[in-house]
Amino acid sequence: MRYSTTLIIVIILTSCMSTNDVTVRDFYDTDLYLFIYFPGIKNEEARNLAMEGMEYAQKGEYKLAVKALFKSDSIEPENVMLINSYAQVLYNLDQKEKAYNQFEKAISVDKTFDNTYTNYAYCLNHERNTEEAINILSQGFQYVSNDIEKADFYYDFAVFHYNLKNCDSTIFYMNRAVKVAPAKDLKKAYKDLRKPLIKYCK
Repeated sequence: MRYSTTLIIVIILTSCMSTNDVTVRDFYDTDLYLFIYFPGIKNEEARNLAMEGMEYAQKGEYKLAVKALFKSDSIEPENVMLINSYAQVLYNLDQKEKAYNQFEKAISVDKTFDNTYTNYAYCLNHERNTEEAINILSQGFQYVSNDIEKADFYYDFAVFHYNLKNCDSTIFYMNRAVKVAPAKDLKKAYKDLRKPLIKYCK
């Protein structure tokens, strides 16, 4: 499940996912997310270290971020938010195998936390391992608990299939995202994102 009260911020990788027809080329540079608030952390020291790590990450100081998050994770090793954030900072330091191991650890700790699957999939997609990214995303989809999350997953599926030039699947998943999005503004956003995907998928 996702923590709806958690504020999520984009911290790395300028996305190519623009609705501007001129700039849309591929979707391998997808956004990764880190948690800036950790409502599930019980230990105060672990929470403070996590916040410190986030501040470093926002500044691009990933080595310092890793140190802070490693300490935080050591104090509260079963917290999936901490594990996810630690994994993503490791990924930014080009320690990909360590990052993937952390994602696997997060799944073993709580397989229902669907942010793990999307974060893991984004990293794999960025490495052009898009088929495995789709596989990971498919594993997480069964734990999606509401239509907002479903629309998000459908959009991710569409992007990954776009990268593989599976145009029929791209259109199918974008249409599903539009259909299940529960609010008018979300539907409009997905409709706008659908246009360049359909135009450039060949």
